[in-house]
Amino acid sequence: MITPELQLAIDCCRANFVGATDAGDLAVTQAIDWERFLRVVRRHRVEALAARALHRHHATVPAAIVADLSSDATRTAQANLRAANECRRLLAAFHDADVPVLFVKGLTLSQLAYGDATVKMSSDIDFLVEPSSLPAVAGILATLGYSLDAADMEVGSAAYERMHRHAKDVPWRNRAGITLEPHTRLTDHPDLIPAIGMASPRQEVGVLPGVSLPTLAREDLFAYLCVHGASSAWFRLKWVADLVGLIGSDGAEAERLYRLAVRQGAGRAPAQALLVASRLFGLPLPERLRAELCADPANRALARMALRQISDEREPTARPLGTLTIHLSQLLLRKGLRFKTSEARRQVAQVLAR
Repeated sequence: MITPELQLAIDCCRANFVGATDAGDLAVTQAIDWERFLRVVRRHRVEALAARALHRHHATVPAAIVADLSSDATRTAQANLRAANECRRLLAAFHDADVPVLFVKGLTLSQLAYGDATVKMSSDIDFLVEPSSLPAVAGILATLGYSLDAADMEVGSAAYERMHRHAKDVPWRNRAGITLEPHTRLTDHPDLIPAIGMASPRQEVGVLPGVSLPTLAREDLFAYLCVHGASSAWFRLKWVADLVGLIGSDGAEAERLYRLAVRQGAGRAPAQALLVASRLFGLPLPERLRAELCADPANRALARMALRQISDEREPTARPLGTLTIHLSQLLLRKGLRFKTSEARRQVAQVLAR
């Protein structure tokens, strides 16, 4: 169920997309429970987008809500500015060590989707490196003041190697609280988008004056974001908003990106993404494509799972068996028993590795 508060959060995200010029159609009515709205945008981590979109509606938004959102937006901007400076430092260190790197999500995606690198909330800095460069990466991060986030794990230990085999990343953290997630692959399951990686086409994205970061080119970035969102059943609205902000409102372009992503091995994730984006943001889909997507019962089931996750105002971890649907949905991302079996084994192995 899409409540008035969730609908307003969706409209706020839409008002921030690149090319959006009018926030006048926001559903700011007396039906809004403002305390509930604040909980919704914080749950979905779109506070800064809400603050910016509602800026024109101070007369109808309670002053306390305006103040809370403004404080949240300031913290998000400050965190992103720190992240940008840290990304500049990381990029220089990797360049000096001749270690190739690609930044994913975070600042670059915020700039591409919203035209502003400071409005998208990110809890960490994600980047991709070659598996063969892990020893060099570990040395660089240690030199920069980072250590493994797991206190009982050491670089090169059996636990460290096991985690890298079963998960796409192992987090590092510094004393300032900045978390890095060096990825050796983009997905936990190696059969999803296996060809997208360090050798893929890239683009440079300016996130601040003098700070330009390499990330995946548009087509591969779309495929990656579909799989990333699907891996968590899209339980945060911000992931859907990021995707729609990136691709825009052109149905033909959405179909082009969808077909490329399927060829790249993204499985059912792009179908789920487009059905959810169409339902929440009104993304126009060509009728032939919509019929094709809906013809697969698994696509429809995945979309329903995601919409239920987004509509629930509680975090998955705050609900009884709240993450069960997420784990079950991961089994449906590719056809065939082989994938389902290997994904189930991967999930168990990842839990044991931790």
